[in-house]
Amino acid sequence: HEVTAIDRLNKTICVTNLLTLEDRVESYDALVLATGARAIRPPLVGIDSPNIYSLRTIPDSHKLKAAAAKARSAVIIGGGFIGLEMAENLAHLGLEVTIIEMSTQVMPPLDEDMASYVKVCLEENNIQLQLGQAVESFKQTESGLEVHYSNGHMTTDMVLLAIGVLPESSLAKQAQLQLSERGAIQVNAQMQTSDTSIWAVGDVVEVLTSDSATIFITISIACKQTGTHLCQCNFTSL
Repeated sequence: HEVTAIDRLNKTICVTNLLTLEDRVESYDALVLATGARAIRPPLVGIDSPNIYSLRTIPDSHKLKAAAAKARSAVIIGGGFIGLEMAENLAHLGLEVTIIEMSTQVMPPLDEDMASYVKVCLEENNIQLQLGQAVESFKQTESGLEVHYSNGHMTTDMVLLAIGVLPESSLAKQAQLQLSERGAIQVNAQMQTSDTSIWAVGDVVEVLTSDSATIFITISIACKQTGTHLCQCNFTSL
């Protein structure tokens, strides 16, 4: 089932049965949006190649595992936490792994000294690095998938995109809830949206800090706040 629309005025949602394509309307007193986030897939030439993968859901992991079992080499776009974890796992499977990172260091959130230590560890484990390189396009050829970046190109069997996520807020947008510039749902300290009958939690939200800055909230904090403020309500999951 999929919720396809929210009617805030009448406090109802439209639910579609994905097997029968039949719609039904459910009413609510309070509504919680926990739609999460989606992996970023930049609009590059060749991005729809079947050998380019993202890792966000369990089905994504199954596809990636099946592809890795047949591959000899892999390129990971992004040298952050997820990119490095996947590089380690793919290297342990025996693949030749290359990380392409736009920043001049791996793990951009770290300071330069710490990042340089991580870089040495990666190179000692035969993981190739292309730093300060922006991926420009992909091209499927008979010999594999070409990855074109700022200063060159390489051919690989598979590509993993590990360049972050965007909030999955299309439903909130349809309901005309207040969103941030990046598309996250804005909530207050009680996790309420701009509609006081609708709450939002998890990767889809943005919160206001004590110094009036906005940040994306982590899952652990979201779970704690949700339990604190919403545990007295009765909710049905869809």
